[in-house]
Amino acid sequence: MSPLLAWAETRHLWFLVLLPLIPLIAGVLRRATRRPLPSFIALLAAFAVYLGLFWFLFFGPFVELARPMTFPMTWRMGEPSESTTGQAHVVLTFRDYPGHIVGISSDAVASYFRGLGSETVDVTFEVTTTWGSTQGTRIIRIGGLTSGWVEEYGGSEVHSGGPPLGPSPFP
Repeated sequence: MSPLLAWAETRHLWFLVLLPLIPLIAGVLRRATRRPLPSFIALLAAFAVYLGLFWFLFFGPFVELARPMTFPMTWRMGEPSESTTGQAHVVLTFRDYPGHIVGISSDAVASYFRGLGSETVDVTFEVTTTWGSTQGTRIIRIGGLTSGWVEEYGGSEVHSGGPPLGPSPFP
């Protein structure tokens, strides 16, 4: 299960777990006003504050933000046995983030790269973040192509005895 899906599936549980905060919020509201609020009004206002805070933290403007990010990448043909679709296997490596790779299965992309005449291509990812932490990525453009591939894997190459892996290309 992806982290994004796990996040989406637990929000209703967080809503229930955090419900005991409503009486605390009501108490703060009753003490913060010049004239004490009736308990019912304080609880109603506390519930409205709770809903607003919950929405802001779990559904608000910093949750599941999708933005495009373009990276220069080098490509090479991978081993055909690594493809799960029976199509050509292409490995894309982030030029500025050594060791971070993406594997793609596509005869169309392989044909495009062979005719490109360069080993470097700009690849655009849609990066989904929640509170600044990456929740998911997907390729939306490879050079001039916008479709026709299957992302098989992404991650890091392991180099035994090599330099330590640098930071991730994604926030």
